[in-house]
Amino acid sequence: MRVLAVFVAALAFVCVPTSQVWSSGPRQGQPAESEENGGRGGAQEDQRENAGVEDHNDPMPHLLWEKPVWCHENPNGGLDRIQCGGFDRGDPVCLVAPGRLLVRPFGGLERVQPCARHLDDMQYLALETEGYRMVPAIAEAPPGWYRDRHGRVYQVTFDLLNRFYLGGGWVGSAEMSEGSWTVDRGYVEMGFSGSFLSLSRRSRHTVTAVEGRLALADLETEGRLVAYDYSHLGIQPAFFIATFFGTPRRYDVFLDLGFGVRLFGVHLNPHHGTDLLWVEYGEAHGALDIWQSQDLYNHVRLAAGLGVEGLYGLGDVGFQGVRLAPGVQAEARFALDRAGHHYANGMGYWALPILLDEEHLGDLALRGGGEASYEVILFTIDNQPVSLHAGASLSYRDDLPVGVDPWEARFLAGLRFSLWAPPRVESQLPRPSVR
Repeated sequence: MRVLAVFVAALAFVCVPTSQVWSSGPRQGQPAESEENGGRGGAQEDQRENAGVEDHNDPMPHLLWEKPVWCHENPNGGLDRIQCGGFDRGDPVCLVAPGRLLVRPFGGLERVQPCARHLDDMQYLALETEGYRMVPAIAEAPPGWYRDRHGRVYQVTFDLLNRFYLGGGWVGSAEMSEGSWTVDRGYVEMGFSGSFLSLSRRSRHTVTAVEGRLALADLETEGRLVAYDYSHLGIQPAFFIATFFGTPRRYDVFLDLGFGVRLFGVHLNPHHGTDLLWVEYGEAHGALDIWQSQDLYNHVRLAAGLGVEGLYGLGDVGFQGVRLAPGVQAEARFALDRAGHHYANGMGYWALPILLDEEHLGDLALRGGGEASYEVILFTIDNQPVSLHAGASLSYRDDLPVGVDPWEARFLAGLRFSLWAPPRVESQLPRPSVR
């Protein structure tokens, strides 16, 4: 608990500089609106109109990533990086940034654009002669990264749909019927997720693999080998409704359909049962996204499908059942900020397994529940984020042996260490071409 308190305190410290970077206006590593070139012809004049703009939350301006950079060797032997502009606005300015680190190890800069042109001393002096004001600045950084005044660059946005994570924490649960609580269980977890947005096909492919959680006290285990989901944002409406009360109006109805599959999920000792193993061999479902963000990252989705599963008794329990499991599910996924520091997820499900074994052929069982979780990035270690993850769930199932509580409420809180999470870069799907 002391470790968790330290990390929560770190959250208050981390949120201040993060909000400053992303509050408003163009930012380092983020696309800015293009400027129109002034009336001075030639490549050199075009470059001068492509200067970076100042970040008003930082006393020093930053060069822009998407604009060409000129380079010049200064009298001290170092390399300066230059972007010029503002001539058409009557305020010609050249932003001049050091091309090396200003603190140890005093080497060259990482993650910079190649020099579009190298200026000699005469060309550099000509800029001043023509009235350009030389302003100290900070070199450019890629989208999702930030460079400080010392030249050091670090990642500031994160896409947690693409990562491998390891985690651990505390999980408590309650057997609702008996009113008993289990609060002394630690857990460890791991998982991989990858998501790809296809702009041309207006679709997103998301894969999760080798996800699992193990409670250390009683070895309750949950996991899944692999799951895949496909979502799509259509262009043409499925149908439209026209009304004629007063002014005629048309309402387009879009059906953004997707699908998904899950393979080999397991849950050992569900609801604190002993020597019980639930296995989901496979499941396939169709889905309707009733709301999606433009990059298909956030969504609210309804799904219905059919799975094949089994519940087995281990040891002396002697209980088993194979069944078909039709079911429905509602799911919500949200990245709560542009930087990808806050995430919220929710899910509710209902299933009606049909037993297939001889003794219980055709019998029905019932399984349902819901869960919600929140994750916030606290800090990074070498650009690998450490996040606080908290969640709660409620589940019911009546297919367990006598003596196992059908209701269970669960609460968990822990830390996750994520590897290889790329920057969170918002993408807009292209508008369809008009022929």
